[in-house]
Amino acid sequence: MTTPKNPYKGLYTAGNNHYHGVKSIAEFGALAHANALANVLIQEGKVSTEEEALSLSNFEVQRLKWNNDGFQGNRKARDKLRADKAPRVQKSDINPLAEK
Repeated sequence: MTTPKNPYKGLYTAGNNHYHGVKSIAEFGALAHANALANVLIQEGKVSTEEEALSLSNFEVQRLKWNNDGFQGNRKARDKLRADKAPRVQKSDINPLAEK
């Protein structure tokens, strides 16, 4: 029997990770946090080069700042994709006498 996966695990992990990132930046500064995160990414084998580690850690610091400012880029992207997928209403659907 397989154990069902907790659908909230990623949500809790993301929230916890965000909390610690924001607190670390507030306590130690963005540069120190980005450097420490780059080292963690290398040590954990999440990246293959120092350049990749620096790039990702820099972006993560920026992303944390955006989140802290209330910016929700993923939500906006999803909303746009949903809007693009929505069926388009034509004038002729609303008014059968309108020209096509």
